[in-house]
Amino acid sequence: ELARLGELWVAGAKVDWPLLWPLLNGAGRPKRVSAPTYPFARERYWAEVPEQQETSLEAAAAAPGANAAAALHPLVHRNVSTFEEQKFVSRFSGDEFFLADHVVETQKILPGVAYLEIARAAGELAAGANVRVIRNLTWERPFIIGSEPKDLEVALSPGKNEVKFAVRSTEAGRAVTHCTGRLAYRADDPAPERLDLNRIRERCSEQVLSREELYPILSSGGLHLGRSFRIVKSIHANESESLAVLEWPEHLKADAERFWLHPALMDGSLHT
Repeated sequence: ELARLGELWVAGAKVDWPLLWPLLNGAGRPKRVSAPTYPFARERYWAEVPEQQETSLEAAAAAPGANAAAALHPLVHRNVSTFEEQKFVSRFSGDEFFLADHVVETQKILPGVAYLEIARAAGELAAGANVRVIRNLTWERPFIIGSEPKDLEVALSPGKNEVKFAVRSTEAGRAVTHCTGRLAYRADDPAPERLDLNRIRERCSEQVLSREELYPILSSGGLHLGRSFRIVKSIHANESESLAVLEWPEHLKADAERFWLHPALMDGSLHT
């Protein structure tokens, strides 16, 4: 399974490639191929765009939501890396569901769980490999957005076996760190034990909270959640554990596949 071997190798696994040479139809050991040493031709060929079409393209680019559609990821918009630093920048208006529907007192605040998806997406975009581990997270300051759009950046610093990340913004000309942590492309620890949901349902047979009861309680404490984050349908519990039933918001289903650690689901799970 060459495709599987390739995935493991990209993720950092050691592969004994010489074992595959006998399978190359008798070709023996493969040879390295040098890249061309001559300069590529520098002729440029641009198609002529009619003036009317050019104007319509500019209008489309300026349309609301155009930047979000062209972004690398809903939480990670542009790659602005240099030779010195791997970095991605996003510009948020405050109208995004993860800000507009997540209000603490009167301020739109990025949910803490969103930093997990930011780190994962940036790590995978930078390395072209799946992030297997995110750990050592430290939430330092909340990312608050007002009436004006605001940039948020994530910087990656590769180490020996891990990559450090830091999520920052700029306020009054100085850098503000919101979250730091580490990510890795290979999990050294064994996979966690799979939970038996049927057994948990049997133990948590009593419903202790419904959606209609839970969110007024949270709102009275200053956490005002819009429809994107009101996903807990019910909570069941016993004396030592609880189980929440989450219901996916209909309006988020279209873009759900663009996320892996979706902020709404992650945040709703914490309500348990």
